[in-house]
Amino acid sequence: MTEAKFPSKSSAVEPAKPSVKLTRIAKLVYDSLKKKKQILTPYEIFDDIKSQNHNIGLSSIYRGIDLLTKYRLITYVNLGDNQKRYEVLNSKDKHHHHLVCTKCKSCLHLKTCIVKLIHKLIQKKYGFKLQSHIFELFGICPKCKAIT
Repeated sequence: MTEAKFPSKSSAVEPAKPSVKLTRIAKLVYDSLKKKKQILTPYEIFDDIKSQNHNIGLSSIYRGIDLLTKYRLITYVNLGDNQKRYEVLNSKDKHHHHLVCTKCKSCLHLKTCIVKLIHKLIQKKYGFKLQSHIFELFGICPKCKAIT
């Protein structure tokens, strides 16, 4: 287990923030999400960490998630099923969106922010200045489509 500090989220617009020191539990949560390379619920994170013989409670997992979210090292993902899920934020991406399979819940990351492409049009047409957005597309992936 590494004791290294994790860098904060930075972008071209914001100056780089200093490194943040994480708790042992937050590091375990971060490592679990990074190792699995997928979007996980707090319960899935808990099960993964417990399987590594760490004696922790679910409430500790939630505290770790809160800390990692605060420092923008992980983010919440809405897959449309009322379950909170989380994934590691790539330091190069401010955010991204997903194509979500409604059958198997697999996710494909969209590399381009589609909303950013229409941001100026929305502002000009409606006089509405966007501050943030959530954009996920739901459908059936090629694998599930082939089965049905």
